[in-house]
Amino acid sequence: MLKTELQNIEEFIRAQLLGDGAITNMVGGRIYKNHAKHETEFPLIVFSYQQGSDIVSATGNRIITSAVYSVRAVAVLPSGTADLADRVAAEIDRLLDQRVYELPGLVYQVSRVSPITREYTIDGIDYEERGGLYRFYAVRQGY
Repeated sequence: MLKTELQNIEEFIRAQLLGDGAITNMVGGRIYKNHAKHETEFPLIVFSYQQGSDIVSATGNRIITSAVYSVRAVAVLPSGTADLADRVAAEIDRLLDQRVYELPGLVYQVSRVSPITREYTIDGIDYEERGGLYRFYAVRQGY
């Protein structure tokens, strides 16, 4: 089955995170696209598509797809260790930032374009998020 650039990016994010011992030691397999399941344990990682664009040739062929994903650690405060979300975010950055990988016909480049940090309260529970916005470029080979 032929996959879209976004499907390939999402599989790459998930594989990089689940394939790393430091990440799985901190969050287990709790890595979710868009939102976590209700009553999920913390900490966890959520990634989601934010925006994107295509560059198309004069003949109408898509040459480059640019996609921005947020990838962030979410922890409950107090988390037992004050820097838990920061440590998970540092591992996310180590695995994703400044990476190049290839799939048949495509070269992908990824770099962090902005950090994410926020704290909020829902139903009396304090949460913190740390992570980044990562821009992926999918470039068709031969252009």
